[in-house]
Amino acid sequence: MLQQTQVATVVPYFSRFVEQFPDAHTLAQAPLEQVLRAWEGLGYYRRARQLHQAAQMIVRDHGGEFPQDIDAVRRLPGIGRYTAGAVLSIALNQRHPVVEANTIRVLSRLFAVAIDVGKESGRRTLWSLAEQLVPAARPGDFNQALMELGGTICKRRDPNCENCPISRWCRAAQLRQVERFPRKSPRAKVTFQQEVAVVVQRQRSVVLRRCGPDERWAGMWDFPRYRRPERNVESALAEMIRADLGLSVQLHSLPWRFKYSVTRYRIDLTTVASTRCRGRIKTSSPAKWVKIEEMETFPLNVSARRVARQLRLSQRKLN
Repeated sequence: MLQQTQVATVVPYFSRFVEQFPDAHTLAQAPLEQVLRAWEGLGYYRRARQLHQAAQMIVRDHGGEFPQDIDAVRRLPGIGRYTAGAVLSIALNQRHPVVEANTIRVLSRLFAVAIDVGKESGRRTLWSLAEQLVPAARPGDFNQALMELGGTICKRRDPNCENCPISRWCRAAQLRQVERFPRKSPRAKVTFQQEVAVVVQRQRSVVLRRCGPDERWAGMWDFPRYRRPERNVESALAEMIRADLGLSVQLHSLPWRFKYSVTRYRIDLTTVASTRCRGRIKTSSPAKWVKIEEMETFPLNVSARRVARQLRLSQRKLN
C-alpha cells in the first residue's frame, strides 16, 4: 500500500484491510472483487490484484508462510527489489538496502550523484551506494531512518539542512547545491482527456461494465465510458452503446462533471443518461444490470463511485 502512496493516506486502509484479511490464507481465498472493493480509493489497483496473486502463491508454494529468501520474495507478483528489501530488512532483520523516492533524494545529495537517477545507470549507482551504507546491525532501523530523513528533513523543496543529522557529510550541502539534486529528466508531458460516463438506466437498475485486463482499471466496475465525441455527442454515444452492449437508448446530458488525475492524464469527465432503453445486453459484453442500491457492493473506480453517489442522491429526491 505504501508504494506511491503517503503513510497518512494508507493507515486507515491498512487497518481495515488486515481486519478483513488477517492472513495469507484468508486473502488468497477471497474473491478478487472483494479485495478490490477493500482497496477502492487507494488507486493503482494493479497493486491489489498482485497482492491477491502473491497471497495465493504464498499459500500454494510456501505453506502460507512469507518466504525469507530474497529471490523467492522477488518472485512474488508485485514485489520488486525495493519492496523485498524493505520487508526483509524491517520484518526479518536481514541486511538489504532500500531505494525509493525519499532515499533516492538523500543518497543523491549525500554523494552529489551527477547522473540522471531516473535512468538505469543512475538507479544502479544508487543501489550500489545504498548497499555499501546499510549496516549488518539493525538494517531495518537504518532503512526506516533513511526514508524518514528524506520525508521530513531532506525534502524535495526547502530541505532543512540546518537540522539534518548527516549534513556534515553531505556533498551537495558542502557545494551549496542541495536543490540541484537529484538529477532527473523532465517529467512526461501531461495529457488532457475528455471522457463521458453513460448512465444506462431501466427502472431501479443501471448498466455496469467490468473493465478488461488491459484497461485502466482492470477488474474494477465502471459505467460505460467513452472518449467524448467532438460532435453530436448524445447520438454518437447512443451508437456506441448499441454496438458495444446491444441496447437501443436515447440520451440526455446530466450536470454531473468531475475533473481528476490518473498518472500523467488529466481527465474531464461529463455524464449522460438514458431516457429510454430497449433490448438485452449482448452475452459477449462484460456488462450487466445492477440494482442502484446494490452498486455499493461493487468495486468501482473513484470517478464511477462519484457518479454512483450522484445517481443515488437523484433517486432519493425523486422518491
